[in-house]
Amino acid sequence: AVHAVAREVAEQLLAVAGEPAGAADTDAEEPVKQPVILVAEDDPASRQLLREILGADGYQVIEATNGREALERIAEMQPDLVLLDIQMPNLDGFAVLRQLRQDPRFANLRVVAVTACAMRGDHEKALAAGFDAYITKPIDTRELGAQIVRFLG
Repeated sequence: AVHAVAREVAEQLLAVAGEPAGAADTDAEEPVKQPVILVAEDDPASRQLLREILGADGYQVIEATNGREALERIAEMQPDLVLLDIQMPNLDGFAVLRQLRQDPRFANLRVVAVTACAMRGDHEKALAAGFDAYITKPIDTRELGAQIVRFLG
């Protein structure tokens, strides 16, 4: 939406300067590829919240509802970042992460644990298992955008 507004403003400025409408597009570079984020979450409400926030921030969001589906989507789409619920059916987040870290194609993929488990030691356990970061539920929607930027860093 921001890009469309910027393009419209550029076209209006060019029109005022005597340039034909649409001239702003002729010298435009290829659009920047937005990062792809996989949201692997079995809870529909949590998945929807993440999809809406990330989509509004301009990210391409793909989804998985269980661990096996997450592995399939990662192999298919090769996302830039994975937000992985720890407690999911079929394969939990730790099992998915183990498989990813054993596959040379995904050894360096950024994977963030997303969980309602916020007991003492859970954060350290997730990092020790190989997660790159840890987000607790309920998700702080005010902080999520900055967190995603850091994760993609």
